[in-house]
Amino acid sequence: MSGSTGHGQATRRRIAAPRVLTTCGALGVAAGLSIAGVALTSSPAHAATTTKLAYNCKAPAINLTFTDAWSVTVQTDYPASVSTGDALHTSYLNAQVTAGDDAATQFRAIGVGSWSGSVKLSYAVAGAVATPGDRSSTLTVDTTTLPATGPITTDANGTAADEKAAATAGTATVTAGSLTATLTTDSGVPVELDCALADGQDATIAGVAVTGASASSSTSPTSTPTSTPTGTATSPTTGPPIITDGDSSGGNATGALIGAGIAAAGVTLFGVGSARRLRTKRS
Repeated sequence: MSGSTGHGQATRRRIAAPRVLTTCGALGVAAGLSIAGVALTSSPAHAATTTKLAYNCKAPAINLTFTDAWSVTVQTDYPASVSTGDALHTSYLNAQVTAGDDAATQFRAIGVGSWSGSVKLSYAVAGAVATPGDRSSTLTVDTTTLPATGPITTDANGTAADEKAAATAGTATVTAGSLTATLTTDSGVPVELDCALADGQDATIAGVAVTGASASSSTSPTSTPTSTPTGTATSPTTGPPIITDGDSSGGNATGALIGAGIAAAGVTLFGVGSARRLRTKRS
């Protein structure tokens, strides 16, 4: 009986060891993929904004003057908030330009049926940014057909250069300025527009709240757990330190690499455990 009992206990130990390895491996894969997924998907939430502004425009090169105001709708998606020192990134900066009524009449009178080219939008960044000042962005105008009647609206699409948030908290603002356009027409008449903001407008196209450092990099645990875990104690697994500070792109990359490493270790443990379980079953 004692020999049989000892053999049974040894068999259970041989079976239990591969099961532990297999379970640890599966948990390692899940944990690694979870860390990598969170690291790759976390980024500041962007806030799409649309700002309609009035401009006074002229085309001096072809002796055209306009009385009616032009309408320019600026669209962008700067983040709603960032931490100090982070990047202020927008994925687009677009302008929808609608000519004044008298301008539309004059363009049709000189035989303009379509145009393409570019729009240069000036803007300024101020407040909680590392380098405040004037900027400009050149937006692309694809071939646009002018309708025979009604408003003439032209889409100009592009983006803006990244900015860096200041080292202190506050609000970063982006404000539209003057606008120029260089257009090639099907009639051979070049159109160069010079437009200035009409007076009395708030030309702010984006406002970004710049807050202090994120909680993950500035806080520490307030207490040490005192309860004793149940079950069999295991030795801690050592590995590379997890870095929680730095800019958003660097932190994401580090988290992704750590997650991938944990997942790889989990795959190895899972494979070893499965192989041992197979050999145990055969024996």
